[in-house]
Amino acid sequence: MEANRYLNYATGLAMKVNRPFYHGLIEYALGKLHFVRASNDSMVIAYSSAAKHFLQSAQHKNRIADILLAMGDDLTASGEHTEALNFYQQSIDLLGNSKKDNRIWDAIRLLAHNYMNIGLTDTATILLRKSLLLSKEAGDTLGMAEAYQQLGNLYVETGQLDSAVQNLQ
Repeated sequence: MEANRYLNYATGLAMKVNRPFYHGLIEYALGKLHFVRASNDSMVIAYSSAAKHFLQSAQHKNRIADILLAMGDDLTASGEHTEALNFYQQSIDLLGNSKKDNRIWDAIRLLAHNYMNIGLTDTATILLRKSLLLSKEAGDTLGMAEAYQQLGNLYVETGQLDSAVQNLQ
């Protein structure tokens, strides 16, 4: 409870100085606290508030993209797949079209994973192919392996066994 009290006090101070990035960091910390406590509803609220503040900031775009990815990961781990979609997409949007930044194809793959978990396998397939293409263009062997593995898993889950074998070999 002490953590909650201090974070709430810090939130009030951040609001007074009108620093959206720092306000976002505090809301992120509150969300992380709720994640640890397995309080999903409160985590979603805090993370949504953090994202809103981060996206108002013109500074720290790379750091914000990383935090949005981490928030998406926490939401995914908590089974909040639909909520996680927004955070991964916001991270992708912030990172732009950099063909050399592996966070983009990782975020696309994570986005696909969540679409797969909510049953939108066609969307997941399109995204995984995009992630695979970007990682191939960049020469990222690990990124390619992760995309192939996830494509293989998707094909197994959808009963497309010939395609699964092809992607998992």
